[in-house]
Amino acid sequence: MKSILKLYLIAALAAAIAACGGAAGNKASTGSNPTPTPFVGPPTKEALLALEKSAYEAWKAKSPSFWGTFLADNFVGFGTAGRIDKAGAMKEYGEAPCDVKSFTLSDEQMTPLGDDAAYLTYKTTIDATCGGKPVPKNSMATGLYLRVGSGWKGAFHAETPIIDPKAPPAPAKTEPAKTADDAKPADPFMASEQIAWNAWKNKDADALNNYAAKSLTFISPAGQRLDRAAAMKSWTDDNKCEVNSISLTDGSRVSLGKDLILFTYKAAVDGKCDGQSVPTVWNATIYTKEDETWKATFLHEVPTM
Repeated sequence: MKSILKLYLIAALAAAIAACGGAAGNKASTGSNPTPTPFVGPPTKEALLALEKSAYEAWKAKSPSFWGTFLADNFVGFGTAGRIDKAGAMKEYGEAPCDVKSFTLSDEQMTPLGDDAAYLTYKTTIDATCGGKPVPKNSMATGLYLRVGSGWKGAFHAETPIIDPKAPPAPAKTEPAKTADDAKPADPFMASEQIAWNAWKNKDADALNNYAAKSLTFISPAGQRLDRAAAMKSWTDDNKCEVNSISLTDGSRVSLGKDLILFTYKAAVDGKCDGQSVPTVWNATIYTKEDETWKATFLHEVPTM
């Protein structure tokens, strides 16, 4: 959505790359049965990165027992079949037929969401196959963590393959828009998202400014990480899209704490950007209170398979 949609991707996300957020750990473990080491202080980039690495090690080592304690009970993520909960994540991350040769995490950024939540965004470089199909080599990933008891657990994970701007665009996988733009969803967060998508369609900077928090981070369908200024520019000045209609479906919200909501849904667009069809995406938005108003502080979009 609201993205730099100059190139489009329908990446065959062979298997969710299991760097989901984790239970608690300040040191990445290695070996055949990775186990996170608990930490109890405020979130730091180093501590969250260690959790991510522990999760990748568990995925590489095929450790299904790891995920039961590593993931929060209200975990949400985007996997091979779309949105998944904790049970789905445990199955996909722990049982997928993957052969992982190597992985590296780089270009990490950590953003706190109060004292009891934080998210980490970073680039993955992976040499792996799942079900005999190659995993995208380079992706932009997010791991969201919540303080649970005396430690930290993963509440959200997603990865979007990074598009090479020099590569020819892949045909976008699209779905027909099912509802009119002026439909009024019952859920206020779905309504907020509909307003934002319509603002993107109409290149309405004022409406988008009202939607976005001051500290917005956006992971685009092209795998780009944008700050607020860059996101606003991509949604308005750089927006070369002609859109007929937009439909948002499958909305679901999770409370992450006081004044903190994770809202996920699917967005289908009837239209084109730079002559290319707009891909259907799964979208995750983190809302926080800003001046007593709900604002989007983080967005991550993943094109559907």
